[in-house]
Amino acid sequence: MTLCFQGKVEGWTLSNSIPSLYAELSETIGAHEASHKLKEALDFLPALPLNEEAIRLILDQIEPGALIQDSLRLQICEQFGLDYFVTEGADRISAQHNRGFKSVGIVNPATFLSIFREASQKPIKKVPLLDTKAAYHQIYNRIHGAINRVVLSGKFILGKEVKELEEALASYCHCRYAIGLSSGTDALLVALMASKIKPGEIVATTPYSFFATAGVIARLGARPLFVDIDRETYNIDPIKLKEALMKLQPLDLSKVKAIIPVHLFGQCADLEPILSLADQYQLAVIEDAAQAIGARDKTGHLAGSLGTMGCFSFFPSKNLGGFGDSGLLTTNNGELAESVEMLRTHGAKQKYYHRLIGGNFRMDALQAAIIKEKLPFLDEWTRMRQENARFYSTGFKELNLDHVISLPKTPAGVVHIFNQYVIRAPKRDALKAFLSQKGIDTEIYYPIPLHLQECFAYLGYKMGDFPESEQASQETLALPVYPGLTQAMQEYVMKSIKAFYSGQKD
Repeated sequence: MTLCFQGKVEGWTLSNSIPSLYAELSETIGAHEASHKLKEALDFLPALPLNEEAIRLILDQIEPGALIQDSLRLQICEQFGLDYFVTEGADRISAQHNRGFKSVGIVNPATFLSIFREASQKPIKKVPLLDTKAAYHQIYNRIHGAINRVVLSGKFILGKEVKELEEALASYCHCRYAIGLSSGTDALLVALMASKIKPGEIVATTPYSFFATAGVIARLGARPLFVDIDRETYNIDPIKLKEALMKLQPLDLSKVKAIIPVHLFGQCADLEPILSLADQYQLAVIEDAAQAIGARDKTGHLAGSLGTMGCFSFFPSKNLGGFGDSGLLTTNNGELAESVEMLRTHGAKQKYYHRLIGGNFRMDALQAAIIKEKLPFLDEWTRMRQENARFYSTGFKELNLDHVISLPKTPAGVVHIFNQYVIRAPKRDALKAFLSQKGIDTEIYYPIPLHLQECFAYLGYKMGDFPESEQASQETLALPVYPGLTQAMQEYVMKSIKAFYSGQKD
């Protein structure tokens, strides 16, 4: 239990073991204290539920002489992919189940401690870029309850779950309104629709971002005006934005209607000068905060709270990820909020009466319920990402690698939430291949800038137009930084990078 409490082992208790645990504790410390201790234990030893599937499987294959309660416990362990069933009765249970449950080790506490110590000494062989299951131990029962709640309600689109999430996220993002949508991409699209962007009009944005940032502009028949990035933050450069606007002929300048700054990798763009330009030219500012929930700019404002609208993604890889696609739009403008709510339901405020031409951009109740249960953990998970980022940066400097690779840089006052920890690396592609051979997953965000994508050839951009974006696409590499990543894993990553640049190939 101590290892579980310290977070060194992910341990579970089995729901059908609770009655016997309670009875044993009650005999020694009394019923009231037993209840208190069990509730405390469930905080770091959550209970796995008994379910019909496990019962049916056991009834089909229970071995002669085996106790059904032991068989059920082992079946649940196997069903949930647990490695060990730790019990004082290990010898007895192993003897009774000598034919089944080969994937689950049946061990007593002393044997498990020995296994743990031995495993702790083994070299690391695999580091995933992201482990979406790393937090399941914390949230499983909350999520299980949320899904049951939605299923039993019979209401799967919008409804109470979505409304409650919207209220919680409006508060979290320091905005008056938050509207749940079907994806982060659709949030950007709906933001442009609510801004009444028309075919032939122009929206300024960065060429160094996920495709959706510019794709939604083109989908409406508008034209992306790409502006190069700041070398250190990878976000749109306000000085270059001003220059790009000033270079436009009066007719084209009159067509510019919005700016989409992207808060890339979890770090806010420099919004103050962008907002000033937007005010000067009367432009909407649509914050692409897909990777940046909880990030703050240098003035202390949260991502999505300063622009005309903010757009968030709950794709599973995000810091606050759902179990599928969903997104959010934030705003402080009541009229825009009303328009967005209509646009997400085919432009209707009242069913079958359509004031606008919208689409099906609604959030599912299941996604809302899941995200709502995860939200209380977001700040803790963000802190863990930030700690992992600091550990990397300190470690790379101690290994004298900061003179070889470029580490993430965060301007004073900015709160970076590290959806990605991105380095610049010489021989990037070779390094990526080397790390892959070592079992270390990395990713390139993004290998081709948007202005060089085939589908945007009609815009007339060419190689050399945006040198910072083009260079970043050739040098950047994202390393694992997720909550649940251990320091031993990070040390393995750093030492492997050191080995690559030292010419050590084994």
